[in-house]
Amino acid sequence: MNSDDRVRAERPSTSVDHSIRVLSRRDVAALMKSWEYVEPVAAAFRCLADESVDLPLPMHIAADGGSFHVKGCFVDFDQPFVAVKLNANYPGNGKLGLPTIQGVVLLCGGESGTVRAFLDSMELTARRAAAASALAARNLARNDANVIAICGCGVQGQAHLEVLAHTLHPSRVVAWDVDKTRAISFARQMADKLGLEVAAVPDIADAAGAGDVIVTATRSSPLPHTHRPAAWSIRGCNWRRQSGQE
Repeated sequence: MNSDDRVRAERPSTSVDHSIRVLSRRDVAALMKSWEYVEPVAAAFRCLADESVDLPLPMHIAADGGSFHVKGCFVDFDQPFVAVKLNANYPGNGKLGLPTIQGVVLLCGGESGTVRAFLDSMELTARRAAAASALAARNLARNDANVIAICGCGVQGQAHLEVLAHTLHPSRVVAWDVDKTRAISFARQMADKLGLEVAAVPDIADAAGAGDVIVTATRSSPLPHTHRPAAWSIRGCNWRRQSGQE
């Protein structure tokens, strides 16, 4: 094979390159505001309710130190699509300076199977989960709910507070995390970003007792009994759980 043949062999197909979009996490974040996900998520739930979605059971793959989850569906909005999401969940990644959850979404045309895009799943996972919680809070929380409690101050906690602040317009936010330093940093960052009163609290029961809407955006299984909602005395609140299994 001469040099010209090698160049032609290694050069990707122009038509394929132009038809497949690759979106990084930054690209996905720039497409829509966090609260703009709420109505599309509501539309997806309506499709699920009227059985116009093909939603197979997720697949779980065990791995050393973590696991993988594969989820997919067919949905027909203005045109049919098939999406498949592969997420890795490695709880110990924080010690390595890596995200707990990372992965990719493959988007295909539902009519021909043509691959349309590869999208980083981290931002989509966080914003979709937060939008679903905001949708639930909008429909189920008390009309006078004005205090949000965030239990878990990571990516999910931030995503949830951003969309819930826009949806519920709270007067105050309380934040708790197993890492007290992270809770304090979260409170300062989100107060500056949202223009809200955000206070870090030392105990999860303090957060639960203050919140009208409670988000547990953390892995629940390692928590001791006193840190679980069943052990709290909570009345008249809306509780949204994110387990870290997205």
